[in-house]
Amino acid sequence: PQAPVLIKTVSAGYTSNPYMNFILVSGNYFYLSGINSTSVDVWSIASSTNPVRVKQVALGTKNVFTMTLVGDYLYAPLIGGGVHVMAIINVSDPLNATLVNTIATLPYPDRVVAVGGYAYLFSNDGNYSKITIYNVATPANPVFVKTVSSLARNTVRDPSYQQGPFLYGLSRGMSSIHIINVSNPTSPTLANIQPANSTLAGSFWGFGGYLYIPLEHKYSRSIEVWSISSSTLPVRVSTLTNIPGGYGSYFRTEVRNGYLYYLNGVNNSTGSSLGIYRISGGSGGNSIA
Repeated sequence: PQAPVLIKTVSAGYTSNPYMNFILVSGNYFYLSGINSTSVDVWSIASSTNPVRVKQVALGTKNVFTMTLVGDYLYAPLIGGGVHVMAIINVSDPLNATLVNTIATLPYPDRVVAVGGYAYLFSNDGNYSKITIYNVATPANPVFVKTVSSLARNTVRDPSYQQGPFLYGLSRGMSSIHIINVSNPTSPTLANIQPANSTLAGSFWGFGGYLYIPLEHKYSRSIEVWSISSSTLPVRVSTLTNIPGGYGSYFRTEVRNGYLYYLNGVNNSTGSSLGIYRISGGSGGNSIA
């Protein structure tokens, strides 16, 4: 798990607008969304190394920042035109994915994750994170439970991975890893803040007791590998350098079934690219989906 091997890169088919900036893998499909995008795109990975786009789900507003899966439903917070909502898409048949519900949210929803029977929607007003907790026993109709304010100033922007009772995410400034304890699902607490000493690029995923965190440089890309064998004290163990794809504003990773998929977004004419790494070995931990 510390030394993934690059298999190939493929064009994601997008140029300067929209900027595709989030990838979520589940089974034989992955889902792409992005800044200025008005849809969620469904790609087949029946062949793990040859992804093919098979469906677009129109959402009617821009800026799908993140997504998570709750059973057969995809949750996607939306921001655009003064609208702040979370779309709920039925993906029980990914080839016929359908928008079935939208619910109002707090302003600027950044990230939604699901753990057990609850979904956590992280919103940022520029100073403090707020976490809205929903009961998702009926995934198509989540029920509001409570809002938790101010775990820490400018805390967690991109909670992305779960190991045991802990969620791992990045600070709003993307310079540290924040660890949230959700052992009491309706009363999350901040367990630790681990400085990263680098500018981390955004949403990430894990596999086998490791986190694969994209690292942002202006003209290059790399992926840092962090061990979480000690759940509240992550340790950087290696770095994948010279990631293909050129300069992009948005850079994300996702891991499923022994493969690491990275999405290099775009703000120039080179277009978005997808990269695929093979990861061997490892055990423990669960990507949130």
